[in-house]
Amino acid sequence: MDIDLVYVIVKFLHDIATAIWVGGLFTMGFVILPSTKRVLPKSPETKQFMKTIQHRMRSLIYISMVMLFLTGVLLARYSGLYLGFISLGNEYSILTTIKHVLYVSMILVMLTRSQILKKLNLNSKKEERLSVLLLFLNILLATLVLFLSAILVGVAVSS
Repeated sequence: MDIDLVYVIVKFLHDIATAIWVGGLFTMGFVILPSTKRVLPKSPETKQFMKTIQHRMRSLIYISMVMLFLTGVLLARYSGLYLGFISLGNEYSILTTIKHVLYVSMILVMLTRSQILKKLNLNSKKEERLSVLLLFLNILLATLVLFLSAILVGVAVSS
């Protein structure tokens, strides 16, 4: 059995970056937010606690986004089915293009949530609701990206 060690390392890093980003989204949406609302009172300390968690997670997510981009470019070079960024030449490239559009959408949603919402000067309750809505939108987009990734593996294996 011949194993391409470079491919294995790149794929591993890609998977780790995915786990950090998507896992962080799911953890925030389905564990941290509901637990915080249930256990901690609404207070400036609770708000600061949530900001601290989000800041730490954001740092990991920014690193993950860069790592996903770089490893994704390298992984694409390994696939004989990949025809280029935003290519519609075959089923694999079409699905990859859709995946890239969703990935960019996730980045835009994340940046809106972390940077733009603050600048809109909304009341805190409205900003919080919009932030949670954007978080769950990103969870949906992440789920679609993972589903497309699974389909892409199926397409690659059957070709």
